[in-house]
Amino acid sequence: MTTLVILTVVDIVLLVLAALAILDALAPLAPTGRPLPGGAGGSVVLLGAVAAAFVIFRMLAPPSSAVGVAEMSLREGAWLALLGSLMIALGGMWPRSIGFLAPSAGRAPGAWSGLPG
Repeated sequence: MTTLVILTVVDIVLLVLAALAILDALAPLAPTGRPLPGGAGGSVVLLGAVAAAFVIFRMLAPPSSAVGVAEMSLREGAWLALLGSLMIALGGMWPRSIGFLAPSAGRAPGAWSGLPG
């Protein structure tokens, strides 16, 4: 019974999944001073895959239309939702350990001395 309730409010479920994915993707930006665990990003992949599954379900089984209600068709929004959820999953596979290294004089103390001019 609860599965049917979740499938009827797909738009809210997708909104919650997107919010969780954004929070998890932004977590490494918080200044904690600790290194990221090795499996960081796995939950974003899972959230994106679940969102893609919900979108595909809604594309294959559109909501039944009542009398007097406009018929829904697969238009740009459905494909954009599918693309967005797949990009969330792909973004979760992106390595999080890429750090932006600031240039420092301590790393290459004689770098400028070897240049001509």
